[in-house]
Amino acid sequence: MVLRELTSRVAVVTRARIDPPKRGDEYANRTEIAERFGGSKVPGIMRFPGNDIVNAFSDENGPYADEPPDPVQPFEYRGEGRKGNQTLIRGNKMLDEARQHRRAVRFWYRPAGGKFTFVTWVAVLDRAQEWAPDDDQKQRLEYTFLFMSVPGPDPGTWPRSVLQRINDGPISDEPPPPLPDETETADTRKRSRSYREYVDALGPEPGKNPTQPAPSKGARNNYRRDRRARGAVLIRAAGQCENDGCTGMPPDTTADGSAILEVDHVHDLALGGPDHPSQMIALCPNCHAAKTRGRNRGVFRRHLQARAAALHRKALADADGPETPL
Repeated sequence: MVLRELTSRVAVVTRARIDPPKRGDEYANRTEIAERFGGSKVPGIMRFPGNDIVNAFSDENGPYADEPPDPVQPFEYRGEGRKGNQTLIRGNKMLDEARQHRRAVRFWYRPAGGKFTFVTWVAVLDRAQEWAPDDDQKQRLEYTFLFMSVPGPDPGTWPRSVLQRINDGPISDEPPPPLPDETETADTRKRSRSYREYVDALGPEPGKNPTQPAPSKGARNNYRRDRRARGAVLIRAAGQCENDGCTGMPPDTTADGSAILEVDHVHDLALGGPDHPSQMIALCPNCHAAKTRGRNRGVFRRHLQARAAALHRKALADADGPETPL
């Protein structure tokens, strides 16, 4: 009894406690990481024995559609759970607690053909739900956490812009409208009705969202609004680049089997562009690069602005009546 009480008062001394991972450390695989720091080599979100810091692992060849790490912009990390609706338990709960208490997370990343590297510390800015296919290709609700790189584990070193963006309050999950049945993607009316549900939640016009306050300089990038707007655009696109001059979609898909598309604001959100589907468009990587860095990007952006507005009007018209030509 005395030994048990004494043991409970003594901190567990482990490799992760006395010699924790350092940013830039590389390991060939999860087995090597487990052999050095202990714990399981399976979960994507975990703590090492004797260490309170949460680790989030992302593998470019893995089953989750995570975004690659970005040193200056927020990026998405998918929650844990490969079949059925994800729930806020185990690793997902760890990340959400890190969000609420402003605790940094170690972010490990393995590019295709590369090694797992402790790339950066991240702050968990927000969480939301979205529809995505599980391992059985059935649509389910998946948690998406928004990460942002930070200098270190001490919040006192984090930029003010990051601290302002953290949504550390309680979040009541509000699932987005269900996606149309993927076996009926040719049913324009079905997709358009779902698109209208998203638009109705956001408001019919930019800046007219009935469920959110008008965006301010500090809050215009509000994550929850962005997720709904992005979801609407992906429904409207139906797996195809929305540039009418696109020369072809990538031959591959994302890790979850969906089309490789990048939802873009035709006027950059960071420069005050509206966070609304009427001002957003889904582009393949080539068209997105041309819009961002192409020689004729000015003309192209103006074309895409008109294109996004026309696609928005058409999707709403299709939801209400016969199809109208573009």
